[in-house]
Amino acid sequence: MLKNTEWFFINAKQFQDKRGKIMEDYEANREMLARFEGSKGHAEDLKKLDEKLEQDLTALRDEYRPTFLAIFGGMTDAIGRRSIDAPTADQLNLLTVLRMKRKVTTEDCERVAQAVKDNPIALDVVQEIAQEKGIRPVFSSLCSEMSTDSARKIVDRMKSEVADFLLYDTDYSARRAKEIHDRLYGDDGRQPRKADTFDTMEGCYQKFAGVTGQELKKFAAIVDKI
Repeated sequence: MLKNTEWFFINAKQFQDKRGKIMEDYEANREMLARFEGSKGHAEDLKKLDEKLEQDLTALRDEYRPTFLAIFGGMTDAIGRRSIDAPTADQLNLLTVLRMKRKVTTEDCERVAQAVKDNPIALDVVQEIAQEKGIRPVFSSLCSEMSTDSARKIVDRMKSEVADFLLYDTDYSARRAKEIHDRLYGDDGRQPRKADTFDTMEGCYQKFAGVTGQELKKFAAIVDKI
């Protein structure tokens, strides 16, 4: 039986490759039609080609969107079934003192993080306090487990990334930059660069979830649990 993380990778890769083939065929046909520019029926042929492209892409999205929703549902269910121990009284005391301090340093956070690192909930609180105080180090890697909240945030990010992925094969940042450029200076006709593709599970989760290595293993340990 496929695990949720494997199922996601397989379907994301399939969608990527199928869309790539659709776009490759479209560009080849458009290039062929360009040789007949100015001839009778050329504009109509281009219109039909564009319509076919949109039909093919819509069909592909409709084919895969329910699968992605099912995968995210499975991941969310697995997270919901997870049980985890609450922080101990000593850990709660340390967190309370840290939060009450007027000035919190990186060393303060590191010291408390080391003391509570066996509990992902407590470590998440340290991370939250650090972020509130503008402290940059990430402490979640100290724990052998990922917190439930962190896993939920990753799934939420994946949902957002997939929504964009289904609609566009271009890089989001490049697309936004072009929108701003066109608004200020007019459309220069150039297309935003294509989004990076992936061939491995590691590359897939780097793209959609922003996790690799040990963090990916921690995430998988939660969402793949039956």
